[in-house]
Amino acid sequence: MANYTRGEWKIRQSGITSQIYVATPTRPVAKEYQIAERIYNKANAHLIAASPRMIKFIKKLAREGNKEASSFLETLDLSG
Repeated sequence: MANYTRGEWKIRQSGITSQIYVATPTRPVAKEYQIAERIYNKANAHLIAASPRMIKFIKKLAREGNKEASSFLETLDLSG
């Protein structure tokens, strides 16, 4: 998991399912990049959409010396 789509991940509700997509100021809405689709549980959609922010926070903890955070990032191959 060394690479992932960076940017703010957002949720779009479509009937009973949700989709996760990325739309940034440099990527117009017409060029959105879909991350996941057909997510039936809204809580799961919010958790998935929060992933980039959580990784950013865990990296901050690791830089501050938190060994558990560093270990977690190594497990995901995101320690760099």
